[in-house]
Amino acid sequence: MKRVPYPGATSILSLPEKLARKPGLLPKNIRLLEDENTQEAQVRILSRAKLVVLPILTSNMAASGLSVGLNAMGLGKCVITTEGPAFSGICSNEVLFVPPGDPVALAEMIRRAWEDDELRRVTATRAHEYALKSGGRDELYQRIIDAIGFWHQSRIGVSVMRRFNEAR
Repeated sequence: MKRVPYPGATSILSLPEKLARKPGLLPKNIRLLEDENTQEAQVRILSRAKLVVLPILTSNMAASGLSVGLNAMGLGKCVITTEGPAFSGICSNEVLFVPPGDPVALAEMIRRAWEDDELRRVTATRAHEYALKSGGRDELYQRIIDAIGFWHQSRIGVSVMRRFNEAR
């Protein structure tokens, strides 16, 4: 956010602990929001957002940010997130992806989505449609498990899913 001039907000719950303890480390364009850690608070916070940005740390790629992202999609918000198993395995053009660990690409995507009303609208519409047709919790969890398995398989170069299927 230091690289873009737009206002942003975060909750204390979504910050790494070292940032939460040192408020002066946040960029000046970021406002720290009170968050009661309830579903209602999350909906209230997300509903006010022009777009929702979920940069996922490479150390926590598996399913980090997924519930927040899906809630934002359900509210019809344009979501920007990091490529990885949490979203890449279950979404395609319903969210805007950036490479992990690339703050320049993230800032550029924020700029594009902030300034391009059509990109933001189309992405938000796709996100909302995806959220509506995603089915129940069990189907969503299965897609997450499949995506994490594929991501893990590509990282280690071994066909985990093939061995799993052969064991059946």
